[in-house]
Amino acid sequence: MEDITQIIKLIDACYQSASAAYEDYKRYTNQIIRGDITDITAIERWMDALIDWNFDHRFISLYKRLCRYLFPKYPQLVGEHVLMFLKLYGEKFMETITMQIKVDSTLYDDANAVLAFLGISVEDAIVIFLQEVASTGKMPFEYSANDVNGAEGKVSVFEDIKTGINQAIEMEKANHGKETT
Repeated sequence: MEDITQIIKLIDACYQSASAAYEDYKRYTNQIIRGDITDITAIERWMDALIDWNFDHRFISLYKRLCRYLFPKYPQLVGEHVLMFLKLYGEKFMETITMQIKVDSTLYDDANAVLAFLGISVEDAIVIFLQEVASTGKMPFEYSANDVNGAEGKVSVFEDIKTGINQAIEMEKANHGKETT
């Protein structure tokens, strides 16, 4: 019983130490967000320091908050840093979503054939595309308004959003029904 009491005391001391450190980290992060600290090298070092505390959700929340603040100013820095973080610590911190997109079946089949030849699935290609956009803060190729709006027969983005929302509501209803039974 004495050993367990010592372990509990040690755990409590570690938590108290982490809590004190968290207050300091929160204060410094807030200084960056307020604009009191602008040196990009110091900010990048701070981002590194925050992820060293990846075992504590409070520090991860600070890291996410800082990344969201910095992204519009430094999209490449944040994109590269987040990718490094995910490579180091795996996907346990990554929140995922399921996407459903509508695409012409011929376009899908043609793209799928090319990607299969390259050894990449359509899903993997979409993830690679999104990683590139997040990393660089821009589209990885040139495009025009016609590319976005133009082709006849395309469902509008608002219809896609509405469909996605309706599907999410239905899934939530189905999941909620499972929890209550």
